[in-house]
Amino acid sequence: MANLPPTTTGKPAESAQSKGLIRVTILTYRNPKLSEDEFHTHWSKIHSAKASFHLAKFGVISYRQYHTPSSLRNSLISQLPSLGKTESSVADYDGFVELIMPELACYEAALSDKDGYYRDVIAVDEAGFADMVRSKVTVGWVQGYVEGGEVVEVEHREGYINA
Repeated sequence: MANLPPTTTGKPAESAQSKGLIRVTILTYRNPKLSEDEFHTHWSKIHSAKASFHLAKFGVISYRQYHTPSSLRNSLISQLPSLGKTESSVADYDGFVELIMPELACYEAALSDKDGYYRDVIAVDEAGFADMVRSKVTVGWVQGYVEGGEVVEVEHREGYINA
């Protein structure tokens, strides 16, 4: 494994994951029946209130929404030529959710809760403001390298520049 980039531990990814947290990311499109403003307002003010306590109940330690309105995406697109990129480089999702948890079982439990709150309340709400057919989900683990403006847990590797 010569010429590896800096890692948090210098060990294979499996050991890095064992000390990390799981991140579920949901990339979402708005329901086309809603304006962008309606989508972002509903998602941040109504849906977040319905989902937050439920997710925490099942062990999710962080729930964040990232709103990506077309105005910001268009601003980024205008900068792409100077970066050697094209408009197709910008994801067109209306937003994404980041859920951080100690293990994936937390997410599974929240989706299949015995009292049916996810099914009867959260999923129904999601269907009203989001395009669940087009939305995508990813899962992986979290490894941080810059926290609070400071570089953390990065080892020097020969052949790479470290400040």
